[in-house]
Amino acid sequence: MHYSKYLFLIGIVLFALLLWSLGPGGISGIIETIAKANPWIFGIALLFIIIDVSFKGLKQSALLKAFGKKISLVESMEVWLAGYLLGAVSPGRSGDFLRSVYFKKNFGIKTGSGLSAVLIDRLFDVGFLLLAAIAGFLYFSVIFNWDRLVVFILLGLLAVFATGCILITRKKAVHFLGRPFFRLLVPKKFKEKIRVSFHDFYEGFAVYGKKPGIIVFAGIITVISWCFFFFQAWLFALSLNIPVSFGIMAAIMPVITLVEVIPVSFSGIGTRDITLVGFFGLLGISKEAAISFSMTILLIEIIQALFGAFFLRKIKNL
Repeated sequence: MHYSKYLFLIGIVLFALLLWSLGPGGISGIIETIAKANPWIFGIALLFIIIDVSFKGLKQSALLKAFGKKISLVESMEVWLAGYLLGAVSPGRSGDFLRSVYFKKNFGIKTGSGLSAVLIDRLFDVGFLLLAAIAGFLYFSVIFNWDRLVVFILLGLLAVFATGCILITRKKAVHFLGRPFFRLLVPKKFKEKIRVSFHDFYEGFAVYGKKPGIIVFAGIITVISWCFFFFQAWLFALSLNIPVSFGIMAAIMPVITLVEVIPVSFSGIGTRDITLVGFFGLLGISKEAAISFSMTILLIEIIQALFGAFFLRKIKNL
C-alpha cells in the first residue's frame, strides 16, 4: 500500500486540530477579521498575482531562449500556470516538471533538456528562499534574542543544497551514484528512454554553462519576483489590519513558502497555518489573525491553480 498518497492528510488534520483548539469563538474571529478587510488594499494585493506570474513567465522564457526557442510572455505565463497546478496537487510540487513535456511537443526541446530548464528554475527559487530564510531568522534572533541554533541549522541546509547543486552538475558522479538504483528499480522497457533523457539533461546543462548571461538574468528575475510576492503578502496583512512591517513580512514569508513544499499537506494547508501562528504569536498577533492571513495566501494559490486548470485544458499538451 502506498501510504505516501495520504501524506497530505497530515496537513488537513493539523489544520482541523488548530481550528478545534480555537473553538467556535475563534472561528468567528477569523470570519470577522476577513469580513473587515479593506477591500481596496485587498484588491490591489490580488492584482499583484499578475505581476508575480509575469515574472515567472519571463524567467521561463529566458531559460528556454538558451535553446534558441522563443516563447511569448503570454504563452510562457500560461504554461507556467498549468505547471503550477500540476505542482500544487503533487508531493513537493514535483508535477511542475511536466512542463518539459510541453517544451518538447511545442518547441522540439528534448525532454531531458526541458527538465534541466525547469530544474534550474526551481533551484533559483529554493536557493533564494533558503538565503532569505536565514536572513529572516537572523533578523528575528536579534529582535527576540534567540539562540542562533536555528540559523546554524539553516546554514547547514544551505550547505547541503549548495553541495547538491554542485553534485547534480557532475554527470559522471551522478551516473556512478545512480547506476545501482537505475539497474534495480527502473523497468527494462523504460531504461533506454531514461538513459537518453539523462544524456539530454546534461546537454541542457552544458548549454547553460555557455550562456552565463541567461543564468544571471534568471537570478535577477528570481529576486525581483520574490520581493514583489513579499510585498503582496504585506499588502494582504495590511488589508486585514494586521500590524506587521514589510521587514517582518519579508523575514517570515521565505520560511512559510519553504514549509509549504514539505509533502505532508495540500497547498500548505495546516503546515503554513501553524507556522504563521508561531511567528505571529511572537509579535503578539492573535491566532485568528494568523489563520486569516494564511487563508489569503491560500487564495492566491487557488486563483493561480484555477487559471492553471483553464490553460491546462487549453494547451492540451502538458
